[in-house]
Amino acid sequence: MWSNETFQTGQPMGRYYPYNITCPPGQLPVYSVNVNVTEHRDISRALAFAQKHKIRLTIVNTGHDLNGRSDGFGSLAIWIRNLGHGLHFQPQFSSATGCSRSGWYGSAIHIDGVWTWREVHRVARRSSVIVVSGGPDSPGATGGWLSGGRHGPASRNYGLGADQLLEAHVMLASGRVVNTNHCQHRLLFRALRGGGPGYEIVLGTKVKAYPNVE
Repeated sequence: MWSNETFQTGQPMGRYYPYNITCPPGQLPVYSVNVNVTEHRDISRALAFAQKHKIRLTIVNTGHDLNGRSDGFGSLAIWIRNLGHGLHFQPQFSSATGCSRSGWYGSAIHIDGVWTWREVHRVARRSSVIVVSGGPDSPGATGGWLSGGRHGPASRNYGLGADQLLEAHVMLASGRVVNTNHCQHRLLFRALRGGGPGYEIVLGTKVKAYPNVE
């Protein structure tokens, strides 16, 4: 365990800070699967392996959670930090499925894969926009912060994390990959907007972007 959050987010078994001052056995996974840039199949294979052998499964985005909600004692952890295809600014939001029910006609950032808010903010600054994120910039932008419906410095003006999601590219427990939005898999999309990260594995999102304030 380390107190350096930037270093921690690059470690498959890293944890941000000790839960207490003692040294108990802990809540850490036993095994970890590292998913690389384009390998969605690594995730589906790990899912199938865990189901076949009845092993507890945890998904670790960056693992940035003092409460240990990305932990699981004795589990198989799927570490998806290196699953990063790209970050793309959309001057006007465009749905991958052509869905037009979001009611959002402004800009968006396509977070394709797992990226920290620090990396997302770089793209936002270059495009003269801002996004709603947490206070620290080291948590994953597609992880528990988003699905937990959290808040940040810009929430006073633009709402919670749950209000920012326009679309998500996710993998189900069956290994099937689908797009969720206001048109497709609507109940799943609703659950993802604040209901927690236990419904699916988030592979990418599109979130609202707002004009920068000088």
